[in-house]
Amino acid sequence: MTTPTTPAEQASTGTARSVLPPRTITVSLRVENAYADEVVVTTVDDETIPAPPTLDERAAEYDEWVMEHIYPFTGTGRCDDATYEARVTACDDPGLVNRVFSL
Repeated sequence: MTTPTTPAEQASTGTARSVLPPRTITVSLRVENAYADEVVVTTVDDETIPAPPTLDERAAEYDEWVMEHIYPFTGTGRCDDATYEARVTACDDPGLVNRVFSL
């Protein structure tokens, strides 16, 4: 038996899989950028980003998602030592509302 390779062959053998585009969500982020010289810069952004693969904060995939899709909204271009706190203030996914990411 050969492996079905074309969509028609896969459909006829029941091996066809649908491929869905990644789901996106809209988040409102309140980011506090705190610098060593005690300057704190707060920004608020509404962004559309890919949805997290899981809401389990202990999962490696969740950490990767945070670094790829939340972290880029932190910082102001300064080169000083800094800490960042991003809070989801609103979101299409209620499981993310009020989540705080300390980066």
